[in-house]
Amino acid sequence: MAIADLDMRHRRDLPTIIAGDFNAAPDAASIRYLTGRHSLGGRSVVYHDA
Repeated sequence: MAIADLDMRHRRDLPTIIAGDFNAAPDAASIRYLTGRHSLGGRSVVYHDA
């Protein structure tokens, strides 16, 4: 299950907080996806660094 699917399933009025060991380089596909600069299967999300 993708992070975006979990976010949609548990969406509330407050912002979503995603925590983890995000030590990939800024240009890695995983980080580009999470920051809205890359899509997977026509799907994209945008999360911001706190």
